[in-house]
Amino acid sequence: MSGICFPVGVGRGVVSGIISPPPVIPIRTIATQNNVPVNRDSQSGRTAQAFRQKYILGADARELFVNLNNWYMAATGQVIDPALLPDLTFVDMSIQTGAAITPLYFGGGRSVTVSGGTGDVLSDALLPSMLGKAQFSRGEEYFIKGRIVTAAAHMPYCGNTVGDVSGQQCSWYDPAVTIPSSTDAAGTFTFSGTAPVSRASGYRLILLGRPLVDGPSFVGLGDSIMESASDGASSGQHGRGFFQRAMRDASGNAVYPGLNLAKTGAGVLTGQSKLIALYKYARFAVDEPGTNDIGVNGTGDTANTQSKHLTAWAEMKAAGIEGIVRTTLIPRTGGSYSSVSGQTINANWGAGGKGAAMNDWYEARLADGTITRLCRMNGIRGGASGDDFWKFIAGGTSDGTHPLPIGHEAMAVDLRAVLATLV
Repeated sequence: MSGICFPVGVGRGVVSGIISPPPVIPIRTIATQNNVPVNRDSQSGRTAQAFRQKYILGADARELFVNLNNWYMAATGQVIDPALLPDLTFVDMSIQTGAAITPLYFGGGRSVTVSGGTGDVLSDALLPSMLGKAQFSRGEEYFIKGRIVTAAAHMPYCGNTVGDVSGQQCSWYDPAVTIPSSTDAAGTFTFSGTAPVSRASGYRLILLGRPLVDGPSFVGLGDSIMESASDGASSGQHGRGFFQRAMRDASGNAVYPGLNLAKTGAGVLTGQSKLIALYKYARFAVDEPGTNDIGVNGTGDTANTQSKHLTAWAEMKAAGIEGIVRTTLIPRTGGSYSSVSGQTINANWGAGGKGAAMNDWYEARLADGTITRLCRMNGIRGGASGDDFWKFIAGGTSDGTHPLPIGHEAMAVDLRAVLATLV
């Protein structure tokens, strides 16, 4: 039989029942600042990269996993062309927290090759005992370090800036003339022979885990605003942009695990198999695109944008997303951005325009249950009503589209308040 029969208390009575094992919690995004690749980099004559990246846990976990991908996002969708993305061989990797460091394995071996255009490759499970721990805990800091080689000098990279966090590293080198130090040694790589070339951004894997409790976890879908455009000042170790800022609290402490799938220039994307394959690693989606669909001067088609939204949301739900948190579209303006009064509202982005029509449509989708929450991005607006509602706060933007750091933080405050209502 599948369970053990014995009396089970229900309310004040006792009934005979069957106790079954608790359900296995799925693997989820576990770090606060996970991202997917957004472009590819190349260094002529250099076919290897040594990287070291930092991750902060957004939830307690019983296991950790590394997730590898060899594709990247373009504004029009996923790029999976093997001609642009040669096979990547991950020679070896290690993970360090404090003074403890241990190797990472794939199918029992140190090396794994990820073919061009493929992804969602998982490592073997990393257990807390391998790093001298009883469990992995929210807020803990981990460095993952590794070496990659390829037949051609092309590799996908993420938008994260290596220099934002002390101890991170991205170095391209020619393995014929440059020898890196041991991957299993603590700290950054050192090199002998010809000096490598350092890059501001490099390969960044996704850190997943099996949480102790399946609390809120998030994927973020969006465009340059969500990807973090114009958030020039580092917002801390959890990453740039309003979505990453919302994964931590106002004091910089980790609150949620998040996986940012946004790409500069993107509209509402549908049918993206690589993105869809990653939806299963979160319970909720934060959905932000639409600005590019309407366009800088509001020439876009609202009906078409709404239709794409419905398709994209259906794809999310079919892949296991429990709930969708939609954000309202923020202003698009011109003029002088140092004050609210100095701004002019772009065509079709004011009261009665297409931006307003989309926001009204999001309200209707909240009312009919199509989406789970609506984050009204009012903190970045120049006022509560009138024309000022369709402008940015003073100094909140420098181009009329993308928030500056003060704007990203205002949006993060609004988003955090909504995410806190999810359980």
